Amino acid sequence: MYKILIADDEQIIRDGMRKLIDWESLGLQLVGVAENGKEAYEMIKKFNPDIAMVDINMPQIDGLKLCKMIKEEEINCEVIIVTGYDDFNYAREALRQDVNDYILKPLTRMEVSEILKNVVVKLDIKKKKRNEIKDLNNKVKESINTMQSKYLNALIYGDVNSELFHLDSQYDWYLISILDIDTILNELGKFKEEEIKLTKFAIYNIANEILNKKNSGIIFNTEENESAILFFSNGENKEIVVNDFIMILEEIRCACSKYLKFTVSVGVGTLVNNSKIISKSYYNARKAIEYRFFIGNGVIVYANEINCEFKELKGGLVDIQNSIIKNVKGLNSNEVRRELDNFSNYMKLEKLDKNLCLNEWIKLVIIMFQALVDMNVDIEKILKGTINITNKVNSFKNIEEIKFWVLELYQKCSDYIETYYDANKKYFLNIEYYMKENFINQNFSFQKLCDYMHLSPSYLSSIFKNHIGKTFIEYLTELRMQKALELLKKTNLKSFEIAYQVGYSDPHYFSSVFKRTFNESPTEYRNGIINK
Repeated sequence: MYKILIADDEQIIRDGMRKLIDWESLGLQLVGVAENGKEAYEMIKKFNPDIAMVDINMPQIDGLKLCKMIKEEEINCEVIIVTGYDDFNYAREALRQDVNDYILKPLTRMEVSEILKNVVVKLDIKKKKRNEIKDLNNKVKESINTMQSKYLNALIYGDVNSELFHLDSQYDWYLISILDIDTILNELGKFKEEEIKLTKFAIYNIANEILNKKNSGIIFNTEENESAILFFSNGENKEIVVNDFIMILEEIRCACSKYLKFTVSVGVGTLVNNSKIISKSYYNARKAIEYRFFIGNGVIVYANEINCEFKELKGGLVDIQNSIIKNVKGLNSNEVRRELDNFSNYMKLEKLDKNLCLNEWIKLVIIMFQALVDMNVDIEKILKGTINITNKVNSFKNIEEIKFWVLELYQKCSDYIETYYDANKKYFLNIEYYMKENFINQNFSFQKLCDYMHLSPSYLSSIFKNHIGKTFIEYLTELRMQKALELLKKTNLKSFEIAYQVGYSDPHYFSSVFKRTFNESPTEYRNGIINK
């Protein structure tokens, strides 16, 4: 629907036009009625009508002068002149001002309606042409953007001569940076793929608007679906050039943080003075963005400020991992949290290879789940389904996110045990863990177990009787004998050596207990395995 304004100094004309014309049926909306030229001009500026019906003879500003003002200010409005004078000079002057039509008073509803219909048809044609031109411009722009992106990708991968893009003759310095969406710790897993696509599009638009103002960079998408920026500049001072680029990136990062629910991290490549080696800057930008894995979200990492040579796995990480599992089995939640902090901090301090870190986290979760299953914890029930551990760990952008997720998994299992296991069952899990860790100690005793559990001997004895169905000595002997069988099967250790390894200081007593348990001596048992 098009907007129309009426300007006439005669009230009878204004009222008649307002009431007698069926504006809606003509596809029009009457937005204003003015009684003089000055008021009409102000309304035109305010309402921006598509059509203005203007009387020539008006006070303050006459109709022809108003037409001239509309033309000079390039206001997009079709003008219909209304006059009571049938004078060729008036008509000729109106045509000079590019008016759409010229109508004589007295006005009839049929005549006015017919003229307005013709103007609406003209407006429809103009609108159609504008849309066609807009579509054509968008296609041209899209084609140019596609070609530009194709060339820029070829540059960063070193697949094309930069002279094709006319860069060498223009600038002294080039730099590639990569923008990447961070995940938000308290919203893990809650963002849909479509939402992430829209956010990437929003980041592209924010960055593009800032870059256009600065006129020093181009944003484009790489073949890896990254948002990358090619910066270019002239200048003798290398540090000033880099600082200028960093300031622009900081403005982009802050704008994204302000307007989006995601934060953004930036990897900044090295400055190069030859567009033929832009691929080197891109390679270093990717190394820089990977470093976010160790330092967290919402950061700008410059390749020259980090050591990209990551260290390999150290033995200490395995020790921490073993400690985590022991404390999971022992239901020591505080120690599990502390050791998970140590696990992630160790990786950061030692700057271990990112892929190696990911693999160690995956291994830790698998071993932790196995330990919980051995404790009769129903993992699938607690987590309401299965988890692809590898895919989940690899989806995180930094160590803190992984640690948070692993801790969350453990906490769910711990809460389940706390809620659904009675006190004696939890005691038994802890007893079982402690005895399996210490039964090989020759000095291990019932009193040491009481001290560890902070329970009286009588209450601990009742737990063994009612929930384990064995005495302390019977359960300890069972653990030692099972371990002895394993060593006899898998090693060439002599009988007395096995005795020491399963917690007996007297080999003869070990052999006596073994024979009483299995009705044959350790030697006879091993010979039976060999003969089979």
